[in-house]
Amino acid sequence: MTQAHEDTIGACGDDCSYCLRYKATLSRNTEELKRIKDLWVSFGWRDAKINWRELECRGCRKENKCAYENLRNCAFEKGLKNCGMCQKYPCRLIEAAFDRTETLFKTCTFKCSREDRIALEKSFNTKKNNLDTIHNEMFG
Repeated sequence: MTQAHEDTIGACGDDCSYCLRYKATLSRNTEELKRIKDLWVSFGWRDAKINWRELECRGCRKENKCAYENLRNCAFEKGLKNCGMCQKYPCRLIEAAFDRTETLFKTCTFKCSREDRIALEKSFNTKKNNLDTIHNEMFG
């Protein structure tokens, strides 16, 4: 994995470079963020009461609302960009994130366009592979 690509991998292994939410935030596309909010609500990933602005994301940072806040905090407290850089990887926190992602993806498979499904797959459903690659490169 190249350094540039590694910089878009969140603490949980999500690949921000493909994330609809991240890309819409960076491009300041409020209509796209509103569409993503509605899409995620339809999946059950977010509560309908959430304001679309709460979905704004500029990468893995403490100020972003995150489904894996405890995992992110653990990595950041250790001075790590992501869990793949941890000697204790995989741990119970990341295993729970992998399980949650698998469960969440079952809800979206038939509820979105092909393009959205591909983007969601590349951004979220590759987390284990991303972290495995980083961990293996660091620790062999």
